[in-house]
Amino acid sequence: MFKIKIQNKIEIGKQVEVIEEDFGGEVKVINGKVLLRYQNANDEKVLIKFDDIELSMTRYANQPVIMRFNKLNETVTSYEGLGLLSIMTTEYKPRLNEKCIALSYQLLQNETKIAHYQLEINWKEI
Repeated sequence: MFKIKIQNKIEIGKQVEVIEEDFGGEVKVINGKVLLRYQNANDEKVLIKFDDIELSMTRYANQPVIMRFNKLNETVTSYEGLGLLSIMTTEYKPRLNEKCIALSYQLLQNETKIAHYQLEINWKEI
């Protein structure tokens, strides 16, 4: 069993919110990718997979959401109620020896910035 800690700083316009959450879950390394699996506060299963270039986060809800963060390319996701959104990853720092990954990204809709996020995920065996 692992403790997965997620810190997310969200900036929407001039408003800033910081969310910190801890979850129990699993961590595995398969084919060079780190996989983190847990259930979020809404009791939805979440799978995070990443390597040196890209992180994907899948939330298994009524309308599953898949977000991909790629340090080289802009990606696109479909989000319930908002439609298609572009994800521009501005910082991507996997630090496996520290059991941590940090990334910054912007969500855009039709080239209009919706929000800026700074996300850090840590894990440790408990």
